[in-house]
Amino acid sequence: MNQPPQSVPAPRGDASDRERKDKWAGWSLGLGIASFIPLVGPPLGLVGLALGVLALAGRTRRRARAVAGVCLSTAGVWLYVFFGFIAPWFRLGPRMPQRAACAANLNSIGKGYHIYLADYDVPPPNVQALIAAGTSAQLFKCPMAKGNRPSDYFFLPASGPDAERTTIVACDFRGNHKDGRNILYHSGSVRWTDEETFQAELAQPHNAAFAAALKKAEGPPPKPRPLWPR
Repeated sequence: MNQPPQSVPAPRGDASDRERKDKWAGWSLGLGIASFIPLVGPPLGLVGLALGVLALAGRTRRRARAVAGVCLSTAGVWLYVFFGFIAPWFRLGPRMPQRAACAANLNSIGKGYHIYLADYDVPPPNVQALIAAGTSAQLFKCPMAKGNRPSDYFFLPASGPDAERTTIVACDFRGNHKDGRNILYHSGSVRWTDEETFQAELAQPHNAAFAAALKKAEGPPPKPRPLWPR
């Protein structure tokens, strides 16, 4: 009499491998949830994503957990990328061309400054002297400035040709840009910096004359508005 075929038990190695994949699915779900924690979330999300993919590739019995872990981990990592990199670009993006145009203006002014130094062996005394020597008056208009100044840049020449290279000779007036200023140095280089760093540079001894003259031209800084109206 023929006996019915009996099922062959799975090898122990295959069972332990399946259990390991099931654990990976659980870990993927847990790390996917943790991927929304600030700072530590993105690396946890990457690990959760990798474990979820491996669990699915290994045909885990906890497929729903693995899928949820992959989705949550991906969402956590993309949120970090968006708010850390993409969102700031959208905030600063529209102002970047104007900032670059402003820097280009100061760079051209710096070239005119050094041509004047080479021709006369002394720095130009003022903006009008630079324009008379051939520097275009249009270069002194910042694309972000809203005032009616003859020049949107404050200019004060260095004490002489042998002045410190990092002596400031021109910069944006306060208010041209909301988040900083372009600066022209005696060396001819142009740099963008935030207001706090700019004030620290003004405090250097070789910038004392420029700082005093700029303070007189701009007046005292505006007082910060109170958080709550009185």
